[in-house]
Amino acid sequence: MSAIMQIAMPFTILFEEPKPVLEINQKVTQLLFGEAFEITEQEGPFVKGICKTDDYKGWIHQDSLTPQTWLPTHFVDALWAPVFPKAGHKNWAMVSLPFMSRIEIEEEKNDGDYAFIPALRGYVHKSHIKPLTDLNKEQDYVDTALRFLQATYQFGGRTYAGLDCSGLIQLALLRSGYKCPRDSGDQEKALGKEINDAPQRGDLVFLEGHVGIMINETNILNATARSMLVQIEPFNDFIKAYQDQGLEITSIKRI
Repeated sequence: MSAIMQIAMPFTILFEEPKPVLEINQKVTQLLFGEAFEITEQEGPFVKGICKTDDYKGWIHQDSLTPQTWLPTHFVDALWAPVFPKAGHKNWAMVSLPFMSRIEIEEEKNDGDYAFIPALRGYVHKSHIKPLTDLNKEQDYVDTALRFLQATYQFGGRTYAGLDCSGLIQLALLRSGYKCPRDSGDQEKALGKEINDAPQRGDLVFLEGHVGIMINETNILNATARSMLVQIEPFNDFIKAYQDQGLEITSIKRI
C-alpha cells in the first residue's frame, strides 16, 4: 500500500503507534496543512507513513488527510494566517493556518490584497504568504526563530500555539531553504560543522535531547520546558541550568 496524501487540517499529530495518547512517552510531532504524507500501512482509522518534509515516520488519523490533488505554490509566512470566506477583513475567519503551511494559490481568482486558496475555497491576505521560491538562504534563520519569542512550549509541537526545541530550529531553517530533520539528535548529526571556538550568532548548541540557537555571542534562544516558553537567556545561565539537570553540551554546530 502506497499513496501520497496531504494534510487537510491546520495541523495534526503524528503518533509513534496507531492510537492517540495524551501522555507523551514516545516520539511525536505535528504535521502542517499542505505537507505531503506517503501512506505505507493502515490499521483501523490510523494510517502509517512518512512526512515528505523531513522523512519523519509515524501514524496519523485518516481524517487528517486528503488525496494530493494540488501542488503547493506558496507557504504561510505569518505566524498564523486567517482564511476568510470572502476577500476582506470584515469576515470571520473559517480557519487559521500556521507558519510554514503549504498552499496553492489560484491567481485568476485573487481579489485585491487577497489571494484565493481553492482547496479551502477561501481568501488569505497576500502579506501572510510568500511563493515557495522565497524559501532561501537570504532569509536570516535567527530572525525567523526570534519571531517565536514567548511562544508556549509543547513537546512535539511545530506551531506558535506550542512548539519544542527542535521544532523551533526546524521551522527557522526550513524557512531559509535548509533541509532539516525533526528531532534534535538527528539535527546534531546532520546540520553544520562542529566548532570548538566561542559561539556566535546562528550557531546551534546541542545537549542530550535539547537544542538552542545563539542570537549573539552571549545570549541563546531556546524553547524550554523549564519555563514552558521560547525564551532568551544568557548563554552561561543556560549552561548552568542544564548542568544542574545533569546535562552537558554535546556539540556546537555552525551552519
